[in-house]
This record gives sequence, C-alpha cells and structure tokens, in this order.
Amino acid sequence: MVKAHTFRQHNTQLKQLSLRLTDEMVSGRVSDVAKAVQGDYSTLAGIERSLHNMDAFDTASAEAEQMASAMQSALKTIQDATFEIGGTLVSASTTTSDIMIDTNAEKAYGVFKAVVSAINTNTTGRYLFAGKDFDTAPLVDAETLLTTLETATAGATSAAALEAAVSAWFDAPAGGGGFVDTAYLGGVAMDPVRVSETDTATFGVTALDSGFRDTLKGLAMASMLARGAFAGDLDARSELIQTAGEKVITGQDALTYTRAEVGWTEGHVSDAQTQNSSQRIALELARSKIVEADPYETATAMEAVQTQIETLYTLTARLSELSFTDYMR
Repeated sequence: MVKAHTFRQHNTQLKQLSLRLTDEMVSGRVSDVAKAVQGDYSTLAGIERSLHNMDAFDTASAEAEQMASAMQSALKTIQDATFEIGGTLVSASTTTSDIMIDTNAEKAYGVFKAVVSAINTNTTGRYLFAGKDFDTAPLVDAETLLTTLETATAGATSAAALEAAVSAWFDAPAGGGGFVDTAYLGGVAMDPVRVSETDTATFGVTALDSGFRDTLKGLAMASMLARGAFAGDLDARSELIQTAGEKVITGQDALTYTRAEVGWTEGHVSDAQTQNSSQRIALELARSKIVEADPYETATAMEAVQTQIETLYTLTARLSELSFTDYMR
C-alpha cells in the first residue's frame, strides 16, 4: 500500500515535470524565471521597461511619419496648383484687354480657394496646419477670408496702395487686426514629438507660415480683381495683376523651403524608426538570453523524464498488472 502511494506521488511529479518541459519546448522560454535570473529581476525588468518604451516610440514615430507625409502631400498640392499661375498673372499684365485680365484673375480665384482648402487639410481627425489646436480648421473659408480682406483694404485707391494694404494685413502681428487675428483659427506650433530615446520630431509649420502667406497675398490680390476691384481702370488692374503674380512666384520659393523643412522631419523620423528597430532587436536578444530555454537541455531532460515514466510504469505494472493505457489515464 505504501509502495502504491509512493508510485502515485512520483507519477504525479513526473507528469508535472513532463508538462513543464513540454511547455518550455513549445514556447522556447523557461517556466521558472526566478531560477533563471537567480532571484535578481533588475536586469530583466530594465529590458522589459525599455521594450515597453519602444512600443510607445513605435506608435509616436508612426503617427509622426503619417503626419509629415500628409503635410508634404498638402504642400505639394499647393505648390503644384500655384506653379504656373504666378507666371500667367505676370503675363496677363502686359495685355491691353480687360478680358484677358478677367480670365486669369478668375483662374487665380479658383486657385485661391483650392489653396485655402489644402491648408485646411484634415487627416485622421487632425488639421495638419493648426498647431496645437489640431481639432480646428486653421483658416476661415476662402470667401470669408476675402470678404474680411476687402473690408480691411477698402480705402485703397490705387494698385500700389492696395498691394501695401494687403501685405500689411497679411503681415500684421497678433493684435494688429490682420490675418493672424481674423483669418487664423489655429494655435501655436505643436511641441516636439519624442520618437526615440534620443530624438524628437518637430512640426513647426502652421497656416501662419510665410510660404502660405506670401502665396495667399498674390492669389488674394488677383481674386479681388475677379470680384471687381478697380473695374474700368485697365492700368490699375494691369499693375495689380502683375504684382499678384510676383507675390505668387515669391510664395513658390518660400513653399520650397517649407517642403524642405518637412522633408527633413520625414528623414529624421525614418532614421529614428531604424534606430528603434535595431534597439528592439538588441533588447529582445538580451531578454532571450535570460529567459530562453536551451532546446538541447530541455530535450535531454524530457528524454530522462520519459525513461523514468517508463520505468515507473514497469514497476507499477508488476504490482497492479495495469496496462500502460490504463496507467496513463
């Protein structure tokens, strides 16, 4: 009776050991982590904490990558839309026909609306150029912006005076009653986004960027012509449409600089992602060395357990004349 009890107890222990070894063979990890780290979890805890940080950096860098890409796409849309119109407006200034000026001013009016729409681009619930107030469109709609500008410059009686008034309105600082106060609805630039342990991504471009403002100045002047500014005064209209075209061309240069700035951020984020990937591999390798079960040792131990089970079966069968199948139940 005592022997039977001892055999059953030993059988239970062998089965538990067999299950543990099987689990280690399948998972590739030791089941007794405390034994593997010899009771000192500090190194393993540090690795796990770093891997957790890697998860956060991966999420942040993916979002930063998406945002930079969307910004670049919107900027390309704006630059492509304005690439030809600047030269077209300058060329229209040499005509002696009001019809040519009207036609090209109307084109510029359409481009103006498209540019405002592109600046107000929303990607995954975030307005790209609204700074910290990313849940709000950065600019009022095109019609409201032009109406506000026309009201602010209503006293201009010459093309030069109107150009000066338009520039002053767009360039006025906060509190000056211009573009910043009446057309811009966004906030200050976003804080840098941490994308790795050592790197941050900067998104400083808002709708207040000089590239946007210079472009909008020229397009707004031409749009005001389309809405009747200096009607009947061919000389003033020719002068204004030429100035408008020159402003748009100046805006092209500024937009190129802005795109280069965003491109630098894209490259910086990509470098950080590469660095994070390499660091993750190194951390996972270091963790594996601590908790990884040696396949050879596990297989050897499993073979020894199987031998002991078979030996125990033989002894038990002699005592109780059980079949192996009955025994394993």
